Amino acid sequence: MKKAMVTLALALPAAGIMITSCQTSGTNVEKAREKLQDAEEQVVVANQELIKSLNDSIQMFKQENGEIITSYEKSMTEIKTKMANNKEENQIILEKKLAMLEQNNEEMKIRLEEYREDGRENWVAFKNEFNHDMEELGTAFKDLTVNNVKK
Repeated sequence: MKKAMVTLALALPAAGIMITSCQTSGTNVEKAREKLQDAEEQVVVANQELIKSLNDSIQMFKQENGEIITSYEKSMTEIKTKMANNKEENQIILEKKLAMLEQNNEEMKIRLEEYREDGRENWVAFKNEFNHDMEELGTAFKDLTVNNVKK
């Protein structure tokens, strides 16, 4: 009987420890699940903010470059008016260059209007290429308005 009591006295604390440790594991698993759920929610919120930021960037880019394209259109109209009043020898060449610039300007306007958000990587590539093409158009436009003819 003493043996049974000693065994029981040793077994009860061991059983208690085992039951407590099982509850702790369950609690740890539940806490881990809660942390995972919180992290997933934070990822969703971060993705939404990234998409909003990207869309805002696209809209601002379109607005800024749309204004530049519009200013080029106004300047080309002014050049046409001045050309009509002048009888330059190089007017035919100037008219051809101006027509080409107008076409390029219109193509840039269409590209800008038709761009649809297609991921961050595609946006960066489009933006870099568009900026490069706009710089070339601006340079060509400036070259057109500079009078390099020696008299």
